[in-house]
Amino acid sequence: MSKNQINVSGVNETFAKILAEETRLISEDDATRGDEENFALVCYQVLNEASWIKLEPDNFFFSLFLTQVRKHAGLSILSVARQHHVQALLDLRQTIEAATWMLFAMEHKEPTAFFMVDERGAATVTDAHKNRMRKWLDDGWSAGSSSLKTMKKAINGTCAHADVTYALNNFNTENFSFTFFDQMDGPMKRSDFFFIGTCLWQIMDLAYGINQKHKAIEFSAEFVPTMKSLKAHMERLRTENVAENQALKVLGGK
Repeated sequence: MSKNQINVSGVNETFAKILAEETRLISEDDATRGDEENFALVCYQVLNEASWIKLEPDNFFFSLFLTQVRKHAGLSILSVARQHHVQALLDLRQTIEAATWMLFAMEHKEPTAFFMVDERGAATVTDAHKNRMRKWLDDGWSAGSSSLKTMKKAINGTCAHADVTYALNNFNTENFSFTFFDQMDGPMKRSDFFFIGTCLWQIMDLAYGINQKHKAIEFSAEFVPTMKSLKAHMERLRTENVAENQALKVLGGK
């Protein structure tokens, strides 16, 4: 080995172990999948179905942000399955932010609504762009906008920033050892999957509502019945989760 080369054999071994464990966790998750995860996966499937919308050629920015919504929503679900709670919610935050731009693009198609070109020739998104987008959503679709804000606020107040709570989640105080994977029990994983599924449902529901005015995209005939069915599942799971949380408090003496 040249003196200028770095020995990466140990690094490769470390990542091989991480990848092997993630593969095991995905397999284990697939075998123990519950209703909350199925709900999130079906919402994600509907979001990714090419048949649910017909995009117009001039709707570039909607398509652009839709791909980001799909990407980060998928990463969020995968992160829960692989026991990365913080990463899951950070990706869900990206999903929500991309969704707000996607919804804005249902009316706005001109490039200047999304960015400006600075003196270096680089695309720059200013505070004015962000404020205009947020005001449009607040003014026209206040209930849906408030719902997305509430979800994002919940993430901002927990996983968006490092703190001792999540540091302890990767640390064993008995032997001072570190784990790459978050300590996630069944209720925590179910809660994460339900949160993700609810967020995706809200985004699609809001997109459908906005489209009634702007007719920016064409939804398939199956979209509304599917969303109604998913809403019934969502309400049932919410009721069950509330009952479970109350039972846990009683058992815990709180």
